[in-house]
Amino acid sequence: MDHITAHMLRHTYATMLFDAGVDIKSAQRFLGHADVEITLSIYTHLTKYKEEQAIQVLDKHLNERNNEMQKPLLRVL
Repeated sequence: MDHITAHMLRHTYATMLFDAGVDIKSAQRFLGHADVEITLSIYTHLTKYKEEQAIQVLDKHLNERNNEMQKPLLRVL
């Protein structure tokens, strides 16, 4: 395997770990990086899948907050 192919596979692997929800410290270890910043800033890329997942999480959170705010407040005297 040539250097460019190996490099591309490392980027793909890091991004797949990120998409799968693997924590960054585990990904750092799996990739053999001494510094987590290398894993985050160089090898891990935001995919459309992960971006859409984040939008759904935020949308759910905002809807839940909105529902909570619309509930009447109960006061105990």
